[in-house]
Amino acid sequence: MPQLRVSGQIPERATSDISAFSFRWPASMMEGVIRIGLLRMAELPDAALSVAGPMAGLYQQLFRGHAVEVLDVPVHEGATPASLADCDGWMISGSPASVYDDHDWIRTGEEIVRAAHAEERPLIGICFGHQLIAQALGGRVEKSAAGWGIGARVYDVVRPVPFFDNRTITLLASHQDQVVEVPTDATIWSTSDYCLVAGFTIGERTITVQGHPEYSPELVAALYESRRQRIGDDAVEVALATLTTPLSNDAFADAIVRLIAR
Repeated sequence: MPQLRVSGQIPERATSDISAFSFRWPASMMEGVIRIGLLRMAELPDAALSVAGPMAGLYQQLFRGHAVEVLDVPVHEGATPASLADCDGWMISGSPASVYDDHDWIRTGEEIVRAAHAEERPLIGICFGHQLIAQALGGRVEKSAAGWGIGARVYDVVRPVPFFDNRTITLLASHQDQVVEVPTDATIWSTSDYCLVAGFTIGERTITVQGHPEYSPELVAALYESRRQRIGDDAVEVALATLTTPLSNDAFADAIVRLIAR
């Protein structure tokens, strides 16, 4: 497997100390509902759309065990939040685009990231969102020499985070790009042999992950099949064989809620 270059310290595994963190409840949560703004950077391609429905619905389904309302903001179509104060936290979705592509909506996304970071709003990046947060805050993203990352992937949790107690996290993946340099104030919390920066945190309000906690095995199976020519038959077959692996989607959804509840 090709060796990846990465800037940023990968800490040794340590013991979690949740008691070191305090939590506060946003005003909307006092009303019984957490409002999460979805900065949506794409719609699902037809092959996945026919299986799973619109992308925004995947995120609402992700939080099905919580009193969460997802506000859909299709940034890739030119939409922007009226105010970052409208939601208790913000999540950036995946996208087939690369963050280094020359699109106005990507630059807009970066501006939203910087504004949310400056205001210390809870911010969660998923796949493309993980990469966008890195780039917007001074990191770097490249197409990986390791090729496609697909299938159910197991990542080591190398930095304890107060909202996720597992020693590994298993998520479905579908990407070629990877973060190769994290922002200067970021800490890598999740890693694997094929993806050294599988997730990072910045302070206590921002968390990113390269995998897709909102995806289901049925969705990615359709997605991989539709991309078989691009990915290659052998790689697709290997990925499909992993789809019975238990996933950490629900645990990560719990983590996001706890992050926003601080």
